Amino acid sequence: LLDSMGIWQEIDAEFLTKRAIDIPDDYMHAISHRCAYDSAVYTIDRFNLPEKPEDLIREWIDMAVAKYSDVPLKKGAKEYIHHLKKSGIKIALATASEMPIVKAGLEDKGILPLIDAITTVSEVENGKGFPDIYLLL
Repeated sequence: LLDSMGIWQEIDAEFLTKRAIDIPDDYMHAISHRCAYDSAVYTIDRFNLPEKPEDLIREWIDMAVAKYSDVPLKKGAKEYIHHLKKSGIKIALATASEMPIVKAGLEDKGILPLIDAITTVSEVENGKGFPDIYLLL
């Protein structure tokens, strides 16, 4: 629903730059399918960071919440969601984002109240490359 990939590139750049780490070309690809916890563990291991996964997750969520209200909806998303609702179709959202980020991105755009169910990859064992998140809905 949201055109958010650019935001995550900004967050990763700010996060790693703050720690004087150059962003490897494969970093975004390496973490894009992982839940926040797994991404944090991967990041800590890869860059030998002294922090705990929970610390990284909190920092990433804070950064994302601050940016997500400015993330635009994808073209036609709002109209499509309204069309589905008017047609009586239930709407479920499966996302790799954490719930505070989802709320920050959808609330001010008037989309959040239209979603019937939301699940995140943090709620399942395997990431979005597996059916787990969709089965939970």
